[in-house]
Amino acid sequence: MAISINGTSGVVYPAGGTANTAGAGVGTTDTQTLTNKTLTSPTITGPTITGTISGSPTITSPTITSPTINGTPVMGASVITSSTAQASTSGTSIDFTSIPSWVKRVTVMFNGVSLSGTADLMVRGGTSSGFETSGYTGTVLGNGTQTQWASGGYQVTRTGTASSTYSGVLVLLNVSGNIWVASSTMADGTNAFAGTASGTKTFSGALTQLRVMATNGTDTFDAGSINILYE
Repeated sequence: MAISINGTSGVVYPAGGTANTAGAGVGTTDTQTLTNKTLTSPTITGPTITGTISGSPTITSPTITSPTINGTPVMGASVITSSTAQASTSGTSIDFTSIPSWVKRVTVMFNGVSLSGTADLMVRGGTSSGFETSGYTGTVLGNGTQTQWASGGYQVTRTGTASSTYSGVLVLLNVSGNIWVASSTMADGTNAFAGTASGTKTFSGALTQLRVMATNGTDTFDAGSINILYE
């Protein structure tokens, strides 16, 4: 079998094979040693690696199909992606776009977020076709008052005031297909009360963007910051 590694070509014969008997040993196992080799964009299908790979091999952008990993793998980087925190100090909405279509969990984080009026906070989801304004079903409890969500999004606060500053999280989880359930815990640090909410929404496609806004659509942000994590 002819191979080429970084432009250096050669021939690998199966165990028992030679240049004169290239067919010998077919079907047996051959043991090779790779030390300090660089493999660029290899395609590795169903390998079984037993023993130790010595030295400092570098494998760049491999495609690995259906591997079996035994033992305890060590991750070299986080599998959770953080977006860029946005100041919630102006405007009527804050958008987080370009969420990958494969995402199964999104966490929205609120840090001292305040609105100019008495409307509540909600998070509206969207697909590549735009934000969806209906079909959100749930209940929110805040300041001792419980009510159904505003129809236009995942509502996370209830009976706030213009002085309210909210901190907490909203977690969105994909059940299957385009069905997303939500659960939130929020606290008003100014008026010393907390609340929770939960509910569900089925989107018309993959969830790829979120918008944080007031339930009345007109109150503006005047304090705090907001960010998301997705995985």
